Amino acid sequence: MASRHATGALGEELAVRHLETRGLLILERNVRLPHGEIDIVASDHGVVVFVEVKTRHHRGQGDPLESVTPAKARMMANAARQYLARSHRPEETDVRFDLISILCDEIEQPQIEWIPDAFHLDEI
Repeated sequence: MASRHATGALGEELAVRHLETRGLLILERNVRLPHGEIDIVASDHGVVVFVEVKTRHHRGQGDPLESVTPAKARMMANAARQYLARSHRPEETDVRFDLISILCDEIEQPQIEWIPDAFHLDEI
């Protein structure tokens, strides 16, 4: 079985391909900020999209999206605010938070679930 790092890297690569085929432009990957890390930053017709990718080898490890707790969503929101400030984008910039769940075992094709607009800044 692959290491957690290798599994995560594979999941992020699959997520990037998935988003690109749906017309999103990937701006950055693995952005490290004082308040956390953003897996993928993309643009979808002018909307800045912050994407959290969760990858598992099988459902026995739990549904990947279960690990995106309210605390994780707050961390993503804080990191997004820092990213926008660092990028000198106005606070009125349209943003979206997407989640991508990937199940990839050694036998079947990876199962990718994309949840656009999973939560909003004003909900956190």
